[in-house]
Amino acid sequence: MNRVQSRVRSGLMSCMLVCAAHAGAADEAEAVKLVLPPTPKVAFSGVMNLDVDGKSGEMKYPAPNLVGFLAVVAVHAATASAAVTKEQEQRQIAANKVLEPYQSVLDGFTPEELRISTLAQLAKIGAKTEIDSSPAFAMTQDQRALVLDNMLEIRAPGISQPYRQSVRVVLPAAPVDQAPAYWMDSNGKALKEASAHLLALSIEVAMADMQAGTRPEGKHKTVRYMEGAKEKTERAELLQETCDSLVLRTLRGNLMYVPRKDVATCG
Repeated sequence: MNRVQSRVRSGLMSCMLVCAAHAGAADEAEAVKLVLPPTPKVAFSGVMNLDVDGKSGEMKYPAPNLVGFLAVVAVHAATASAAVTKEQEQRQIAANKVLEPYQSVLDGFTPEELRISTLAQLAKIGAKTEIDSSPAFAMTQDQRALVLDNMLEIRAPGISQPYRQSVRVVLPAAPVDQAPAYWMDSNGKALKEASAHLLALSIEVAMADMQAGTRPEGKHKTVRYMEGAKEKTERAELLQETCDSLVLRTLRGNLMYVPRKDVATCG
């Protein structure tokens, strides 16, 4: 595990989110049943820039009466939705170009390889735990960080109902002057290990939340964090923090594990 990954792992452990020690061998982690989608390769994309330039003009609805007005509004809404979908598709295609230097590795990166590597990095969380995971990875446009969005369903002894949650994990920024060589060294070893590390972290964060059970909703505030070299904000409840990282619950109820913006000034 490289320096960046070690820093993220130590942050999670030090804030005591995970209630078990790190497993020393892959066979211990194999007590956990981890199921990934049966796709030919791991899902990767480029992080899309969601900032919209300019302002949309006011839409006029020339209609003779209320019924006509509502009909025009419905038609406009459908047309606008189709236009937005097409625009987003084009923007995602453009964002995916960031993956071109890594495509030779990503084309051969299978869910089974990811699953085995994740189990080797996963903290020991108990036997007979079953985890269905649908991970979607993305690379920031500056090529400095990876982002994981993971939909999880966990079934564990002592838990009456399956636990379902969406977890986003953002890797701390890597040295930009070393990309793409940083990720592609040794046939993409760093890229694959970082992906498995993110997936293991997302599972550990979700497990900790599941074990904590229902708790009163806390105070939400605007939280600043880093996504590569870009500052991001999220309105969220702060669950845990270390000098390096933050664990958040968003207004939508999802979990996030992100690098702090102010790491250098943290005491």
